This record gives sequence, C-alpha cells and structure tokens, in this order.
Amino acid sequence: MRKRKLFMALLLTGVMVLTGCSSKEPEQEAPAASEEPTQEEEQAAPAEADASSEGAKASIYDSASTIYKAEGGNKIGITVIDNVIPHCQAFIEGAKSVIEENGDTAVVLDPGFDAVVQASNLDDFVAQNCVGIVCETIDGNALITSTQNAVDAGVMVASADFPFAEGYEHLVCSQVMTPNQESAAVLAEKMVEDIGEEGNIVILCRPDAGSQARADGFREVCAKYGLNIIFDGDGGGEVEKANSVMQDLLQANPQIDAVICSNDEQAIGAYTAAEAAGRAEEVHCYGFDGAPEALEFVKEGRESATLQQRPYEMGKQAALDLYKAMRGEDVGAAIKNVPYQVVTADNADEGIDTYYTGIPDYKFE
Repeated sequence: MRKRKLFMALLLTGVMVLTGCSSKEPEQEAPAASEEPTQEEEQAAPAEADASSEGAKASIYDSASTIYKAEGGNKIGITVIDNVIPHCQAFIEGAKSVIEENGDTAVVLDPGFDAVVQASNLDDFVAQNCVGIVCETIDGNALITSTQNAVDAGVMVASADFPFAEGYEHLVCSQVMTPNQESAAVLAEKMVEDIGEEGNIVILCRPDAGSQARADGFREVCAKYGLNIIFDGDGGGEVEKANSVMQDLLQANPQIDAVICSNDEQAIGAYTAAEAAGRAEEVHCYGFDGAPEALEFVKEGRESATLQQRPYEMGKQAALDLYKAMRGEDVGAAIKNVPYQVVTADNADEGIDTYYTGIPDYKFE
C-alpha cells in the first residue's frame, strides 16, 4: 500500500511538472488523490503487498541456519520463567538433553519472572554468539523486538509454555505448550467437584499473558457455576509472596472455600498462610505445574489437587524443533501440545519419578 501511494504521488508530481513547462498545451487538471487505480496498479498492489508480507514472514526458518555448525561446538541459549522453580528446572533438563546429545553447550540465563529481563536474555544470547535459543516464554509481547533482533542476526528461536505474541508467530520456529485455558478449566472442574457449586473463590495468577490464560480457564468455570470470586489478582508467583497476599485475604474474609492458582508455589503459599491462621481445613488449595515437591503436598492433603504439565517433554520438544529448523528440516506443526493431567493424592506417586527425566516411551514429534 505504501508503494502504491508513492506511485500516485510521483504520478501527480510528474503531471504537474509537464503542465507547468508546456506553453502550447492547455492546462490540465491533475488527477485527484481519490481517483480509481488503473488495472495495472490493482494487479501490482496485491503483488507488492504479498511480497511485503512474504518478506516479513520469509524468515530464516525457510532454510537451514547459516551460523549453525553441524559438527557441533555450538552454543544454544535457554531462558525459562524462573530458574528456581522445579517446573523450569525440568524444562531446562529436557532442552539440555537434546543440546548435549548434539555436542553443543547450553547457556542458561534466569529472568526471574521478569519479561523485560527475559528480553535482555535474548539479546545476551546473541551477544554470546549462540546460534539458537529455546525460550520458555513469559510474555511474548515483551519479546517481539529482542526476538526480531535475534532473527536478524541469524539466530533461530523456539518458543514454549506460553503463546508467543499474536501476529509475530513467524519469528519463532514453533511453539510447544500445555493448552493453558483448557487445562485450567479441567482443574477448576475438579475444584467444583470437591467444594460443590457454591463458595467463595480466590484466584491467584500473575499478570503475564500465559498465567492469565490459565486464569481465564478458572474464571470460565466459576462463571459457569456462579461461584463467588472474592479476589482475582497477582499472587506473585512464589511461595512467600502468595503467603503474604493470602494472609491479607484471610484477615479480610471470614469465609474462603478455595484458592486456585496459576502455579504450585502460589498454592503452597496460600496453604501455609491458611495453616498459620488455623483455617487450613476450610480452604481447598489448587496449584498448576505438578512438580514432585508440590505432589508431596498433594499426597499429604495440603494441596487438594494440581494440574500436572510435562515440562521435561516440553523443553525437549522445543529443542528438537529448534535443531530441525537449524538443519533446514521440516519442523512439523507450528503449535504442539504436550499432555497434562489432574493429580490428586490417589495418583500423585505416578507423576513424581519421571518429572525430571521424562516419560520413557513418550513419542516426540
């Protein structure tokens, strides 16, 4: 469209110059800006738009990486949500298993729940001459510029866990995720099964896009049954922060039936606050991720249930996709979902042993 406007402006200028220079020909009125385009312009405009669009999306993923060394010795960056969270540690192990198997070295940076810091992680990977990046995305919208910079430098990026920025998916070779809203709704249905179709509910979710997708699943089910949400806000993502938020909520509300959270750390923080207030029997706590440490809480009945993801498989699949892209191979589906399950005291043992090492017979794409 920009080229078309430029063409019309040049055409207008040319006509005006010719009119002004001629003393024999009568003055001609310049074509109006709103004049209908010629057939040639109409044919050219879509072609130019397609070319422009194609230029934006005809990225390095259409062919093998120009900086990846097939013989090994490459550096691959890994950035997760927060390195201290078991979920993220399992994700790192999954990604590293592929990187090390290919004779390469993993460079791991910790954004500490901060999407702005994660954006700088990507810039750091480029500065450290990494040839590829596995990114457990905190907030894709905050990563657009840094991911574009990486791609411009020839560095390929695989995104995982939370969706990348809408409209900028072409900047990554694939997205590997748990379907967050869908699985969160499944967990919320378990909550309703436990407490009934009435009650006062607390939702603790960080404000980033991925956590809010989980919150949307919780809200969807609460609305379905008419449950009373007395608080819907940021639990900080960590045990201590969620504990502090929950302490205030317990003081302000004489009845809280359930707390449902976007990760297990917040659920554990909420439970310990309720326990300290002598209200642990009253408050059902639900987490998300299903790391072994949280499953121990589930086994003990301190967490009523959690939604277990498979972060090892997620990290490994993202790394496998990255290597396919760097080698110029077909990555397959642009979005891949990994399995999930609701875990209670009855099946908690099943998820503990393979959390950091992966399901033995899992079929990667």
